[in-house]
Amino acid sequence: MMMEVLAPGGRILLDGVNYDPKLLELENLNIEAPVPPPYPVTEARVRTLFETQCEVDLVEIHTDIVVCLKENPFNTFLIVKK
Repeated sequence: MMMEVLAPGGRILLDGVNYDPKLLELENLNIEAPVPPPYPVTEARVRTLFETQCEVDLVEIHTDIVVCLKENPFNTFLIVKK
């Protein structure tokens, strides 16, 4: 849907937390849902979703986000529709 409303040259700034969902199991959080939000967003997944129609650039990586008591990369992508 996003690609349908985004004009050529339109830009999206996407922030995502990249963590291993297995960390939830290690912390014994007793979560019944498979993976609760925030959902992990890997660079590979972002590229798979957008690269056919857009240019994708990883513009920044932060490591100050804590998920399951561990620091995890917080990635910022610039996505520009071709």
